[in-house]
Amino acid sequence: MATGRPVNIDQLIGRVILVEVFQVNCPGCFLNALPLASRLYETYFDQGLSVIGIATAFEDFHINNLRNLTLLLTKNIVVGETKRALLQQGKLISGRLPFSIPFPVAMDRLQKRQKTSDKNEIVDFIDRHLTDFEEQPKIIQQNIYQQIEHYFQSLDYHAKIDEGLESNWFYIFDVQFAVYDIKVFGGDKLLI
Repeated sequence: MATGRPVNIDQLIGRVILVEVFQVNCPGCFLNALPLASRLYETYFDQGLSVIGIATAFEDFHINNLRNLTLLLTKNIVVGETKRALLQQGKLISGRLPFSIPFPVAMDRLQKRQKTSDKNEIVDFIDRHLTDFEEQPKIIQQNIYQQIEHYFQSLDYHAKIDEGLESNWFYIFDVQFAVYDIKVFGGDKLLI
């Protein structure tokens, strides 16, 4: 599923590429990252900036799916927590997103998970999300480890793209395809 201009990555050599990773059920993506990516695209496309969206899912698989992405891209319809948050902040017009996503968007492939989690997956998750894990008492570490293991075992699917990619982040590739990752915390602020 794609929207905007068709894209072939080979045709983007020599351009700066911004990859916007988001989830359909992510209020922060719709309050901050997607409006900013859309403005950047509209402002700088003719000056050499290409933007590609990747809708992914690492939770809420019943909402972060191709059906809801299609509703978003074709009718500006938002769902789940995104809809609740945008309604609460008065950001929807007639219940719909007030802007269309102007750049190409693709849906990440979801793969059926095995019900067992391997130790590397759990350790990688801890390393990425819990910076003070090693400072915790051993009993707390064991409890956290077991909770994360249980969480992974409860998931039916996982995203095919590198699970290190986060939603509400921009990934920028310069003309030599060097990569930079930038967290979008709010508004128009980009933090590297």
